[in-house]
Amino acid sequence: MNSGDFASVPPGTIHQYQILGDHTEFIGLIVPGGWEEFFRFIGEPYAGPMWPLVDNRNPFEVLIPKLKAAAEKFDMVPQPQHPQFGPQPWDVKSDNALPGSPTPYFLQANRGPKYLVEGVVVKPLATTKESDGKFAIGSIEGSSWHTNSTFKSKLRFQDVHHAVQVTEGQLSITIDGQKTLLQAGETVYLPKQSVFNISFASRFAKAYVFASGAGLIELLCELGSDYQHNIVPENAGDARTKNLTEVSTRYSCSVTEV
Repeated sequence: MNSGDFASVPPGTIHQYQILGDHTEFIGLIVPGGWEEFFRFIGEPYAGPMWPLVDNRNPFEVLIPKLKAAAEKFDMVPQPQHPQFGPQPWDVKSDNALPGSPTPYFLQANRGPKYLVEGVVVKPLATTKESDGKFAIGSIEGSSWHTNSTFKSKLRFQDVHHAVQVTEGQLSITIDGQKTLLQAGETVYLPKQSVFNISFASRFAKAYVFASGAGLIELLCELGSDYQHNIVPENAGDARTKNLTEVSTRYSCSVTEV
């Protein structure tokens, strides 16, 4: 896996992480919440300005005992008998589409479905079909050069929480009348029933959107049109052809259009 690639690991799936690069960083959504404490449990406090270049600790002394204890504390069953293997080549037939069911899958960067909403490129990584109704994940990419009425509209989801993490550029997000400028690496939480809108504040910006249901990602996918390219278009194109208010009702979302 490289930058932009995605993997889905449903409950009961045997899996293993192995970091291959000199500096590797990835974003993970863990559902239900609470299991992220596993990483705090097996880790140690670290106050350095960056990741350490050398780690001379003996894993059999500092890590293995914690992993054994974690197996009892967390919902984790070690599988030492399972054979290990190296990285495998991508499958161009299966690794470029969402499976439509809660099954393990990989999605290669820019190979999955894409939708265009008034110049904004929406790339779903997991929908409620793949998560058994629990969540949806996707990325949005856009530009301040485009006037986008959809994202200017004020949205209020009745039952779905959202989190937005900016990875490139700047996003301006207004929540219940309070405006915040998010830089790359920053995250904002949007509780259900909060009124919010999003605008792109730089020439290019990209963010990941996590929703505790269908939420914004699936709404945008339905509202948009199929898009075959990987980058934001130079021209935003025609205005959307579907009615935002009509589509939003299917997602328990109220809209105030600007």
